[in-house]
Amino acid sequence: IMMIYLQSLENLKILKKVLDLTTLEYDKLLGGGKITNAYTIKVKYASNTAQEKVKKSGGEVIMPAQRNIKK
Repeated sequence: IMMIYLQSLENLKILKKVLDLTTLEYDKLLGGGKITNAYTIKVKYASNTAQEKVKKSGGEVIMPAQRNIKK
């Protein structure tokens, strides 16, 4: 399983605000670090922390299984 932290996304300086991590062969998005830009991120899995941080920055996480944040 390939994983990536949120902070790594910020460091990439991605111009495109829609990011498909599945095409980059990442399986899981982790919530480490902080994110300040709004991204739409497609990934197989994401931790609850990652989902919360992406949503708080104005973005969204799209997962095939749609395991979204439970409140």
